[in-house]
Amino acid sequence: TEDDDYYKITNTDGATSLKIEFSFQGSPADSHRLVIYDKDKAQISSKVTDSTTFSASYTIARAAKDAVYYVMIDGQSSAAASSYDLNAIAEPEIEVKVKGSPILVDGKSFSCGTIKAGKSRVVTFSIKNIGVNALGRLETVKSTFKGESFKLGQPKEMVLAPGDTTTFTVTFKPTSKGPKTGAIRILSNDADEDPYDIPLKGRGK
Repeated sequence: TEDDDYYKITNTDGATSLKIEFSFQGSPADSHRLVIYDKDKAQISSKVTDSTTFSASYTIARAAKDAVYYVMIDGQSSAAASSYDLNAIAEPEIEVKVKGSPILVDGKSFSCGTIKAGKSRVVTFSIKNIGVNALGRLETVKSTFKGESFKLGQPKEMVLAPGDTTTFTVTFKPTSKGPKTGAIRILSNDADEDPYDIPLKGRGK
């Protein structure tokens, strides 16, 4: 039978990241799509359900408070009637910055500056949960480091409640002259920015 159901979702909680999940009890002959539209009815996602799990999901990043989204479930079921679950889940959202600098963009490099070889500079990074659910599993790891010019610290907290902040440090200590590069990753349960990559650069003089 044909299934065409429509739903309206309003982001009243002000979540900055919303995950739309759809699942149903099916058989290999079943086929459904999870289609999502913005307030102007422009399509922003269309996903066919997995043939094994009979589920599909999509995360709306950078959602605004009171933003409106429309969800359509369409497709065919081999059974005379089908039932399914549809959920909109507010996700945690990570924000990373260094005091005095703009908010860091995932994947964009950060400069630790130029200092004399053998000297060191400690840069403190802050992590804030700007979402409406807990931001957890926080950990920093070295992605690529050349030599020992950068020393990475761990976040002081592994779980952040909405609105909370923690910090970690990177110590830049070039052992010779010239440009230095590296990269770190922040791991978390953020839906669309895990890992959060920060390429590093600096110069020894």
